Amino acid sequence: MSPRRPAIAFAMVLTAIAVVYAVRLDDAAGLLVDDAWYIVLATSLARGDGYVLISSSTTSILPAVPPGFPIVLSPIVLALPRFPDYVIWMKLVSVAAVFTAGVICWRDFTRHRGLTPAHATLIVAATLLTPALVFLATSTVMADCVFLLAQIASVVAVERITRHGDDDVRAPLAAATLTAAAVLIRSAGAALVIAAIVFLLIAKRWRQAAIFVGAVAAGVLPWAMYAATHAPTDEERVAHGGTIAYSYSRLLTAPRFEDPSQGVASKAALVERIIGNLSVVLMRDVGAVLVPSIYRGPDESGREVFSIGRPLMGHMGVARGTMIVSTIVGVIMVIGWIGSARERLALPGLLVAATLPMIAPVSGQTFRYLIPLAPYLVLFFWRGVGWPAVARPALLIVIGLHGLEHAGYIHQKLTATPQWIADWRENVEGLGWIAQNVPAGETLAATNPGLIYLGSNRHTRAIDGMQRNWARWKADGVRYVVSTVPRSDLPPTSLGWRLRFRSGRRALWVVEITD
Repeated sequence: MSPRRPAIAFAMVLTAIAVVYAVRLDDAAGLLVDDAWYIVLATSLARGDGYVLISSSTTSILPAVPPGFPIVLSPIVLALPRFPDYVIWMKLVSVAAVFTAGVICWRDFTRHRGLTPAHATLIVAATLLTPALVFLATSTVMADCVFLLAQIASVVAVERITRHGDDDVRAPLAAATLTAAAVLIRSAGAALVIAAIVFLLIAKRWRQAAIFVGAVAAGVLPWAMYAATHAPTDEERVAHGGTIAYSYSRLLTAPRFEDPSQGVASKAALVERIIGNLSVVLMRDVGAVLVPSIYRGPDESGREVFSIGRPLMGHMGVARGTMIVSTIVGVIMVIGWIGSARERLALPGLLVAATLPMIAPVSGQTFRYLIPLAPYLVLFFWRGVGWPAVARPALLIVIGLHGLEHAGYIHQKLTATPQWIADWRENVEGLGWIAQNVPAGETLAATNPGLIYLGSNRHTRAIDGMQRNWARWKADGVRYVVSTVPRSDLPPTSLGWRLRFRSGRRALWVVEITD
């Protein structure tokens, strides 16, 4: 067989997958709240206002998220400054990142992990067709896909250090540059730093480990020092509202993710959260990587990103059968990781091990931490099955289920309107009403303040504890309150307001505060 034939076959598979991404691409953006913030920050950088929340009606505070992804997006905003004209281009950045990560994985799997090109193609195809990954790339403007690329490139670069001599300096510097970039895209990259250091110490690359640590610190510390120096005060955080105003450590210890201003959770509550999160990862999250079609229908394809079931946070994956399947998948992955001499102390396994302590205390969803690990989770599943004669049909079934799901979603998109796109259009309707009916210069309290700012050019603040903050809003001159949460309750009538807008299907609303 020609040595080029496997690469050609892999390229053909990528082309077929690219068609799925192209047809699933839509113009929705900002519905996850966080992606609206990323665009607001990119807009701030493009305008030369610095890395601040220019949407705020109070002080334009420094956000908690690192600046890597908004920096990537800012040239697009500079070229096409009007929202949402640039949304498709931003999503194409995510799509390109996913496919580049797939190519890097394929080369790594075939050259260094003992897989045949055909088997590596199956693993990469199952990863790239993962509905959550496709959804993040084509229906949101989130940092996950670019972080996936940075993390995978870092893993390959760190492992490459041990394939050079002990006196090599360029390899650890290159690996450190990529790792620092990953940390500056998402704070979860801290797990990558820890895993890389452990990997190099196990390999007894003391000098190169020191070079790596120093170079990562040189890349990350300037941002850490700047963030510490310009951190908003507690009063500024409360006035702005929303999780975007609070540090990662604060979100880890908050009693509730939705309202981090309310102090610190008790030790008993944190222990209970850790146990609950780890059980959610095993009994719900890992199954959503390989077999999400048992969680919901194709009309909700990819929405497990924010709907994996846990109290008050989602409805998917709560059925007993689903949890059993996820647990079986998770056990197979653990066997493939721990039971494989090739993978046990390799960097992907160490990365998963370092990520779990980051997942354990979070007060929000845990599933998004697994998505950038998807190529390695699928690889561990392959190893855990053990026999290629069994693993091949198993992954073919996974790929087939993914393909059927995408086909069902695409069919609905071509013949009707998927719920996600309908939600977007309803939000556009509400944004248009605000732009036309709320006087310029007015401030709005909103459940999705970044999106309201992008779509209406009205300054905003986040809704944290409506009844608790209503009097504060009135005193600060806030006259309008907006909910983009489908079918959310209107404020208690005792607060004093009149309804100005309410959409038909999802019951989004705008109320005006009365005296």
